[in-house]
Order: sequence, then structure tokens, then C-alpha cells
Amino acid sequence: MTFTSEADFEVALINELKNKGWEDKVLKTPSEADLLQNWADILFQNNRGIDRLNDVPLSDTKMQQIVELKILTETPTITDSKQVIPYILN
Repeated sequence: MTFTSEADFEVALINELKNKGWEDKVLKTPSEADLLQNWADILFQNNRGIDRLNDVPLSDTKMQQIVELKILTETPTITDSKQVIPYILN
């Protein structure tokens, strides 16, 4: 598919993202707590299965462990939930 304008491309991209489950919600002037909660929600949604979180959201303590692990490693790939969740649950 080709586009004649950036606006047409943007509309098509947003529609495709919505078809894949993206929600059109934006955090307006989020606090650090808002951003951490958003990250916790994303981790939960991506790992809620019985073999990972068993449909139980991350506690504040577990989320703090993830943040500390991220700070200690300073490795972008640690945000990959397939690496984080098993480490934190052990």
C-alpha cells in the first residue's frame, strides 16, 4: 500500500494498531508513578498466563525489584518480559 501523505499513513497505522489490540489512550503529563504503573500493566498483560503470572498482577514490591534490576543492569534488553518475569518470580 502506498500513501500520498503522512496523515494518510498515520491514520492507516493507527487503524492497524487498533486492529492488533492497541488502545487509543495517552498519558497526559504523567508522573513517575503513572509511568511505572503503565509499565506494570504492560508487563502484566504480556505475561498474565498460567505459566507466568497466573493472572495475578505484579505487586508494588515485585515492580520495585524490576526497576532496581533495570537500574543495576543498565541493559535495554532487560525490559524483555520473557527475561524479567522468571527472574523476579524466583
